[in-house]
Amino acid sequence: MRRRDLTTLEFPRVLDAIARHARSGAGRLAVLALEPSADADEVDRRLQTLSEVIALVGEAGPPPTADLPAVGAALGYTDDQSLRALNALDQRKLLILLVEGNARLLGAGRRLAQELEISKPGR
Repeated sequence: MRRRDLTTLEFPRVLDAIARHARSGAGRLAVLALEPSADADEVDRRLQTLSEVIALVGEAGPPPTADLPAVGAALGYTDDQSLRALNALDQRKLLILLVEGNARLLGAGRRLAQELEISKPGR
């Protein structure tokens, strides 16, 4: 799809509206970097990723991403350079790692809470 067509369809405004709901600067940049795809395999992959993330969030809660900074500026990158670098990452793997890490932390926290409860005097 041509950039002009996306502008006509107000795609940048849609991304801006979604980006305002991001929990972090890095999340906002990731949203703004999104581009539509006409490749059916790519669309299926993205939908599969979304399904996996929804399932993981349902099991373990949202990943701890609120404090992820957009570090590009601190490294001297412009927003455009940061977006290009972010697009080069395999965002699916990164998000899955964050969610899985959150699940492990929650599990460890629950086990510790149980151990502390068991070890209380009078138990």
